[in-house]
Amino acid sequence: MTKQDEYRFNLKFDEADEDHRRVSEFLNKCGRKKATMIRVIQIFFRQQILEDIVFVSA
Repeated sequence: MTKQDEYRFNLKFDEADEDHRRVSEFLNKCGRKKATMIRVIQIFFRQQILEDIVFVSA
């Protein structure tokens, strides 16, 4: 079985997990900008990892 649209996702967060609830609340506040917010967070996270690698290895 293949996905019809590889750029569309459904996510189910665990309502019993406090962190999942916070992320769900944040994403629900984003309205139709969820994909943009996830992209920005991913870029930020990736940059933080790269900075950590540079500072650790220096």
